Amino acid sequence: MNNDEKFNIHVTLNGWRAPTMTIPRTEEELYRIAERCFNTELPQMMQKYDIQINEALILLAYNAILHFAKATDKYEKLVEKLQSWGNDVDEILNKNNN
Repeated sequence: MNNDEKFNIHVTLNGWRAPTMTIPRTEEELYRIAERCFNTELPQMMQKYDIQINEALILLAYNAILHFAKATDKYEKLVEKLQSWGNDVDEILNKNNN
C-alpha cells in the first residue's frame, strides 16, 4: 500500500453522520479512535454534569484545546494549530458543498 493513498471515511458523531472526509489511509485508525472516544465521552459528560449537548460540546472542545495547549510550548504555535483546524473543517465542508 502506498503511504500517500487517500481514503474516504465516514464518521458518526452523536448520531450525526459527518460529511465524508478524505484522509491518508494511514490515519484511519486515529479517526476511528476519535469517533469512539467522542461517542463515549459526550453522553457520559452530559449525564455526569446534568448538562445539555451544547454545554457538553463546549466543554469537550475546551478540554481538547487545553490538552493541546499543555503540549505546546508557545502561544503562537497553539494559535497556528487552531487556525489549521478551522482550515481543515473548511476544506471538508467546501469539498462536500461543491
